[in-house]
Amino acid sequence: MPHLPSNHKKQINYLFYLVFWILHSVAWAGLEQNISQFQQQMIAEAPIVADFLSYVQATYSSTHSAFQNIGARDPQSKQSLAASLSPNSTIANLFAEVVPADRYGTAYIQVTVQFKDMEHSERTNVFFANSSIVFTATGSLGQAIQIPINNQSKKAIEPRIIGFTCRKIYVDDKPPFASLAHGSDRLDLSPSLSYPFNICTE
Repeated sequence: MPHLPSNHKKQINYLFYLVFWILHSVAWAGLEQNISQFQQQMIAEAPIVADFLSYVQATYSSTHSAFQNIGARDPQSKQSLAASLSPNSTIANLFAEVVPADRYGTAYIQVTVQFKDMEHSERTNVFFANSSIVFTATGSLGQAIQIPINNQSKKAIEPRIIGFTCRKIYVDDKPPFASLAHGSDRLDLSPSLSYPFNICTE
């Protein structure tokens, strides 16, 4: 390889760093745009989920141990709420379930929110595509409410739902809700969102 004059080496190094800086800037601009789009879409979706959680709270207050599922896990079911969602929503389905908690006849009340993938909604982006989050109803002590589902349970019934905890569903190598992997680190945007998405930090 021929020997390059020092000024040519400097030009090549300058061009290398210039290209690197441009690519880095473009990537960062794209990331910022995705984050902004994600946050704006979650502002639109938050009232839907918050209203549903409030409905679950109100329903539990009048039913307690007789609380039943609201909506359905299968979006094709006649009981599913999926068809009632706006076509502009990125939420694919949401439902409340009575989920067995232990072998002593108690169950949790959980609300699952499933998001559309990028093929089914142009508003969906990488921060929540095909992801799911689960809210669990909590009582006065901040613990998950356990309601009796058979005569074996001796637990006292909490009079009302005080709030909810939230966890993200992890599936294989797909990024969970509001997250972006960067090497061994993970960027979590949940705290920057409005209620109820801002409690989904697990």
